[in-house]
Amino acid sequence: MSALPAPSIPSVLLLVVEDSAEDRELIGDALRDAGLDPAILAIDTEPAFRAALSQQLPEAILADWTLPEFSGARALQIAQQLAPEVPFLFVSGTISEAAALSALRQGAVDYVFKHQLDKLGPAVLRAIAEARGRRALITSEERYRGLFETTQDGILILAADSGRILEANPSICELLELAPPQLLGKQLWELGLFHDQQGVLELFVTLQHKGYLRHDNLMLQTANGSRREVEFVSNSYGAGDATVMHCNIRDISARRAAERLALQYEGEVLQSLHQIVAALVSLNESRDPYTAGHELRVAALASAIATEMQLPPQQVEGIRISGLVHDIGKFTIPAEILTKPTRLSPEELALVRTHAEAGYEALRPIQFPWPVAEAVRQHHERLDGSGYPRGLKGDQISLEARILAVADTVEAMATNRPYRQAPGIEAALAAVVAEQGQHYDPEPVAACLRLFREQNFCFAPTAY
Repeated sequence: MSALPAPSIPSVLLLVVEDSAEDRELIGDALRDAGLDPAILAIDTEPAFRAALSQQLPEAILADWTLPEFSGARALQIAQQLAPEVPFLFVSGTISEAAALSALRQGAVDYVFKHQLDKLGPAVLRAIAEARGRRALITSEERYRGLFETTQDGILILAADSGRILEANPSICELLELAPPQLLGKQLWELGLFHDQQGVLELFVTLQHKGYLRHDNLMLQTANGSRREVEFVSNSYGAGDATVMHCNIRDISARRAAERLALQYEGEVLQSLHQIVAALVSLNESRDPYTAGHELRVAALASAIATEMQLPPQQVEGIRISGLVHDIGKFTIPAEILTKPTRLSPEELALVRTHAEAGYEALRPIQFPWPVAEAVRQHHERLDGSGYPRGLKGDQISLEARILAVADTVEAMATNRPYRQAPGIEAALAAVVAEQGQHYDPEPVAACLRLFREQNFCFAPTAY
């Protein structure tokens, strides 16, 4: 089996402690033969050696064992003091095996005899690669330690087999109101911090089997008795010969409180909006007793159509609210016209048609979470542009308004008016079917048909 290729480290700075120019040349040739492009700084005295290390650290130090004014042993001693992270190799023709082994114990990483310089390149490559690996590992560990110590999340490191706490960062100590000695060596469920101690033990067992766990809402009680809502995320991984569990515990109490407050506020706002709508409906119906309940029935049918179309519940509610106020603009129409028992004149009909725009203007200042005002404005628009008030066509008309148009038409034809008897529900359904694609959107029409013919929908007496 062929040996694995040495790591590629092309250009390196090397400090060579060698007094022989010929030997320095041979060392350079051996390194180049191994694929290195060495920049060699050669010195042969202790002052020069110290000066070189103070200016720029090399990737490796290569030293002869004996020099006229210096020695490799002394160079090793100085290097261990000034640059212990730089790999130190002996390249000598005079070093004994015993001295070489002693040097290895004192911090040298390797030695090569000068009559075996073919081994020098691989030895230097290996030493530099290992040194770089150690530096990268140290950097990684320092980064992890910095993150561990400074992150705002609480972190616990547990032994995977026993669940005992091996490490605890400052944030978790602050959250739990416990000092590290009160945590280390303890099992999480022994601390009495969680409301459901048995549940925490079960979570640990689950984590042992699955290797990952997330719990979005755990209730925790600190050593002082304060209650905290926390998010718990943990995963297992190997650390040397052991397996550990890394547990992130984040205090989400403030966020949960803000969410509850927002929901409460939203509920109060919606309640106020519903009360406003109820008041508007009541006011409008008091002026037009012949159409009492019309808005309620349109709202019921429109929301049922929207549900049948599988629209989101939030959108369905917006359509229901729009149905309840779709004729609110009629408050601008004289009561005698609204209650007139005969057909309206063209002038009166034109006046009635202003209710869509008037309703929009009345509702526009109210901050609904749905497009109520625009739906009210558009509920008499028709797909072919023949509607009012703006003659919109096709997709220019909102889906909410297209649903209201079908519900409004069906309810109007199914209910008596001062000037006519109701044609009835079958006639109403036939009318919207006949004009689907021209006046009415086919999808709400189809949903409306299914409601009446397959689901027995009917207009029942309702209360807001």
